[in-house]
Amino acid sequence: MTLLVVAKLNFNPQVLRWLDRLQSLGLRVVCLHIGTASDLAPIRARIAGPVYSLFEENARQGGLQSLRGMLAVYRRVLRDEKPDAVWALCLWTLLAPLAWVLRGLAIPLVVTACGSDVNTGARRLRTRLIFRYVLSRASLVCTTTPEMMTRLTEFAPIPPERRLALYWGIDTEIFAAPNRAERALLRDRWGIAESAPVIYMGRILRPIAYYREALAAIARVRDLAGLRLIFIDWASDAAVVKEVRELLEEYGLTAQTIFIDRELDAAQLREIYAVSDVALNLMRQDQLGATIFESIAVGCLVVTTDLPQYRRVAREGVRLWFVRTSHVEADLARVLRELFEQLPQAKQSAVLPNQELVRQDYRFDRNSLLFVNAVRRLCGPDATVYS
Repeated sequence: MTLLVVAKLNFNPQVLRWLDRLQSLGLRVVCLHIGTASDLAPIRARIAGPVYSLFEENARQGGLQSLRGMLAVYRRVLRDEKPDAVWALCLWTLLAPLAWVLRGLAIPLVVTACGSDVNTGARRLRTRLIFRYVLSRASLVCTTTPEMMTRLTEFAPIPPERRLALYWGIDTEIFAAPNRAERALLRDRWGIAESAPVIYMGRILRPIAYYREALAAIARVRDLAGLRLIFIDWASDAAVVKEVRELLEEYGLTAQTIFIDRELDAAQLREIYAVSDVALNLMRQDQLGATIFESIAVGCLVVTTDLPQYRRVAREGVRLWFVRTSHVEADLARVLRELFEQLPQAKQSAVLPNQELVRQDYRFDRNSLLFVNAVRRLCGPDATVYS
C-alpha cells in the first residue's frame, strides 16, 4: 500500500515520528512537503519513498501561490506515484486544490485538522467555505480530540463513519519516568539542586499560551526556597523572545531561569521533564498539546487552563490542576504555592495513577495502529489490517 503524505515536514516532529511508524508497518510512504523552501535532506534520509517539495516543483510553474502550478504538481505526483490513499496535514487553502484534483479518482483523502486550523478558519468567510468543500470531499476526517471534531461539524456535516478522533500519542519508551538516581544526576547536570522546586513551561508561546500571566504568577511565588524555572520557546518571533527576557528581568526571575530558545529532540525534552516537578500547559486555544501527556509520563504534575478538552481528560481519570482562563495569574500563583507546599503528597497521589492512564490510552504505538487500520479499510475489503 502506498500512502501519499501532504504536510509541512519540517514543522512538526510528531509527523516525522508517524512517518517512521507507517514505514515500520510496511506502508510505502511518499511525501509532498508543502512548506517554503527548506533543507529536506534529513527527511529524505529517513523516508524510503520519494520526497517532493511543492515549493521547488511549483517554482517552475510560477511560484507557490500559483494555483495553476499547484494543480500541476498535485496531478504529476498522483500520476507518478499512484497512491492508494492521501493523508493531508496542511494549510486548508493548499488542501482545497488537492481535494479538487482528487475528485473522480478512486483515491481516499484522509484529512487531519489541528486546533490552529479550526480557530483560524472560524474567523473568515472564505476559509469557512474552503473548510466546507474539503470536509465534503474527505473520506476520513481526523482530529486529536472529540471537541475539535464537534467544531469541524460547524463547517460541514461529517457522518459518524467518516470521523476519527484520535490523539497523536506519546512514545512511552522515550518518555519514561527516571529513577531517583537518574533524576539526581540530571539535576546535577542542569545545575539544579535536588530539593529545588522546578517549573517547566514551553515549546510555543505565541499566540497560543498565557505566557505573560504565567510569568506574573511565578513572580508572586518566587520566594519559594530554591525555585527554578525552565522556559523553552523555539517557535515565536524575536520580539516575543525579547519580551519574555525583559519580563524575566523585570520580575527578578532571570537568575532562577534556564531559558532555551532552540528546538529540542524527544530525548532532550524528556530530560527537561525529568528534572521538573510541575509542567504548565496554559493554552488559550482548545487543542490538546503534547506537553500534558509527555510530562505526566515522565513524572510531572500538570497545571492547565480550564478548557473543555482538558476537563474531559480529567473526567477520564487523569489528575490535573486547573486555572480559569479569566483569572490565570491569580489562580496559577495560588495553585503553584499549594502544590509546592505539599509536593510529596501531591506526587504520591497523582504521579503513578496518571502514568498508568497515559500508558494505557495515549500511547503512540497503539494510536498509530488504529489510524493505519482505519486508512487501510478505506482502500477496500482486501487491504491488510494489523492486530
